[in-house]
Amino acid sequence: LILNETALEKILMDEDVRDKPVAVISINGKFREGKSFLMNILRHYLEIKVGEFDDTADCDTKDIGSGFAWKRSCNRVTTGIYMWHKPILFQQADGTEVAVLLVDTQGLFDSSMPAMVNNLIFILSTIISSHQIINVRGNITNVEFERLKFVTQYAKYVTQEKEVVPFQTLKFLVRDWSNNSEYAFGLEGGDKYLNDMLDKMYNEVPGESQNVQAHILSCYENVNCFLLPFPGETVTNDENYTGELADVDIQFLKHAQSLAEHLLLPNNLQIKKINNTEITCKDLMFTIKRIFPILKDDKLPEPKFLFEATAEVTYKNAVEDTLMSYDEAMAMEFELLFVGRKDFSNNDALLAIQDKLLERALQEYSNYKLMKLPDLEKTYYWQCLLRIEDRFNKWKYKWERKVNTYLKEQLQRCAIDIQYTQEQTVAAKVKTEPCSNELQETCQELRDCKDELLKKVKEPEKIQLIEEHFRKSEAALIEAEAKVQQQCRQLEEKDKHLKEKGATIKSLLDDFQVNLTATPSSSDAVYEPYDLINKASSAMDEATAEIASAQDCISNTEGLMEKFKNKSKSWKKTLQSFLELVFEAGITAMRIYLNR
Repeated sequence: LILNETALEKILMDEDVRDKPVAVISINGKFREGKSFLMNILRHYLEIKVGEFDDTADCDTKDIGSGFAWKRSCNRVTTGIYMWHKPILFQQADGTEVAVLLVDTQGLFDSSMPAMVNNLIFILSTIISSHQIINVRGNITNVEFERLKFVTQYAKYVTQEKEVVPFQTLKFLVRDWSNNSEYAFGLEGGDKYLNDMLDKMYNEVPGESQNVQAHILSCYENVNCFLLPFPGETVTNDENYTGELADVDIQFLKHAQSLAEHLLLPNNLQIKKINNTEITCKDLMFTIKRIFPILKDDKLPEPKFLFEATAEVTYKNAVEDTLMSYDEAMAMEFELLFVGRKDFSNNDALLAIQDKLLERALQEYSNYKLMKLPDLEKTYYWQCLLRIEDRFNKWKYKWERKVNTYLKEQLQRCAIDIQYTQEQTVAAKVKTEPCSNELQETCQELRDCKDELLKKVKEPEKIQLIEEHFRKSEAALIEAEAKVQQQCRQLEEKDKHLKEKGATIKSLLDDFQVNLTATPSSSDAVYEPYDLINKASSAMDEATAEIASAQDCISNTEGLMEKFKNKSKSWKKTLQSFLELVFEAGITAMRIYLNR
């Protein structure tokens, strides 16, 4: 036996179906009894959606000649196992989409094919099916039950620890049924026939065979029978027949549609289960690849090995489901952790969340319905633990990137604030120059005025008062101009500090960019993430304080400029008043003015 893995992956790992629940309908039976022909009819009904047409709809225009290979011949047509190349998506009653797979198998009891190969194909189709059809012509015999003995051997491993039915549905499909008067075509007549036939066989066969039959039936959740009429002379005898539905007996089509509805309608469709757990197309792929090596030998495989291979699927599913739950919980915690957070100096909160979710995940894994195999249990437990750890490292890296991105944006805003404050600082410094010049000019005007007055005034007392007045005014102007110069120097100092902070912020922005482009395993990062985060936080705090200090200095400068501007005008006005007193008033009036 050779597994075509490429074809299997193309069918089961397609993005549209890989994670969807899967239903597998397979057919087994003797060769040359119409299995492939029937599977094409089921495929036809499924593809045009069961129930959307009446009994004869499309019969004149549709044919089934282009599906599974078949022809009228005494020799086999199907060899091995064929899976229809495109899973058909079908919607269940609850809205869930299920990928339906149709599986055709080679005929049994063909002398040209070794019996061992037939047995291996039958075993594989039995294990992977959710609905297995045993195709027989005329009547069910004890031969069919002999073929099914394998399921009892497999079942003893599945049920050794708990009551789990290993297989789902077994359907005996009796073709060319002729006793329609006693047992009607379809499912109801078929179930009546099956019960009567089993009672008869039970009474006619030895005790051991009775037990085998009873055990076989107990290995399936459902066992039923469907009776299908003869398809018509054209189908069976015309060598030119190529699959036109119009040539198929209308009675056959009617009951074939009824069979399709029973298999495929949303309420009837059975999703494949392993250990009572539904599986997906991806899981089925894993199951087949895991089982197939056991079937490659030229002898019947030990049911124990098949059981262990199938059981591994349950462990794999447990790990995958646990990881999915972990990721969903971490995603929620992740967002909540970031909202409103100010301190990013460490990841202690993230580590606390990891401890909580790890404990929850391992508990969920332990509660999963698993086929108890100690070796697998240990292997997959550690695999689950290691993969959660790997997942956490990815979440940690995502967290660090998110923090890095957030802080990078904050640094960019800080750089803009520094630039803006620098511009304000330079503008304030520029304003101090005309103010200083104006104060110096006013001081010079006072000196010139004093000199002119002293030339004109002769009275000693007036001269003394004039010198006293101008000495005080000049001292005040000199003090004011000195304050302006001091403020100018402070602005220069603030500008210098802002440039330094701006350079630090720019350097950190470059480092953040490197960190954001580095991968988790990269050595390109400039710092350990939290070293850089702490440096950024510290630099932004310092820059914010420097900006606030510079803005205070700018505000003080502007206030001082406004004050001295007004005072300069006041001094000039005072000078005019004083000049009037000097020439028009006496000594007493001048003293009163100066004292005031």
